[in-house]
Amino acid sequence: MERESDQVQYIEENLVGKNSFYQFIKLIRAAKPRYLFFIIGILAGIVGTLIQLQVPKMVQPLVNSFGHGVNGGKVALVIALYIGSAAVSAIAAIVLGVFGESVVKNLRTRVWDKMIHLPVKYFDEVKTGEMSSRLANDTTQVKNLIANSIPQAFTSILLLVGSIVFMLQMQWRLTLAMIIAVPVAMLFMFPIMTFGQKIGRTRQDSLANFQGIASESLSEIRLVKSSNAEKQASKKAENDVNALYKIGVKEAIFDGLMSPVMMLSLMLMIFGLLAYGIYLISTGVMSLGTL
Repeated sequence: MERESDQVQYIEENLVGKNSFYQFIKLIRAAKPRYLFFIIGILAGIVGTLIQLQVPKMVQPLVNSFGHGVNGGKVALVIALYIGSAAVSAIAAIVLGVFGESVVKNLRTRVWDKMIHLPVKYFDEVKTGEMSSRLANDTTQVKNLIANSIPQAFTSILLLVGSIVFMLQMQWRLTLAMIIAVPVAMLFMFPIMTFGQKIGRTRQDSLANFQGIASESLSEIRLVKSSNAEKQASKKAENDVNALYKIGVKEAIFDGLMSPVMMLSLMLMIFGLLAYGIYLISTGVMSLGTL
């Protein structure tokens, strides 16, 4: 009984419930990931990012010298760097993708082994369809997080810090204006992004619940028909579909408003920075290549 209790707690903590960073790390470690793949993917992403940071520094003198003719060698070198950066980024994405798939494979195998050893009482309390949705869909979300979101966040931070350092070396006035403009724009976007995250989580939970009810009703269709419970099952499914519809409408409205608002904020920020950059060029403080 103690073993069964531990298994129930494992499923509840890792599939159904708690948003605990410690539990998440524990879950990933239990999947026995191939850390070498993760390290290679991160290192490849870092190399690609460093190459990207070198390109603008090479473009600056190239643009400034356009009035005296085009240097074919430098143009070819810039193109080669772009291609090299794309190739390295592709390698990083492939390696991290394989890493994520291996984690999900081990995680699903482990959780499935836990599920089939759970007591019957647990399946009476939790819908089997919901558990299968957690097993299939939620583990996919874990893969996207560890194989895409975390590495992209790491390389993006590196790209951000490196870009700021290089821009400060080129033109500190315009860089300072950008450092101020970006957080101001994010202040407007952050509440919208937080609201979108809540909608996404609600949709995921509702979808799992609906899938659980549908799977349970279809697997027990003989019992439903023998007890003349078709109307009750239809009514319950209709209520869940309507709930999903309402969430979908909210998500559609959010997606429809999110893109224009973010695009407007981004364009206003870029326009303001370009206007300030043109002013610096007109006063002789900065060159066109630097802009």
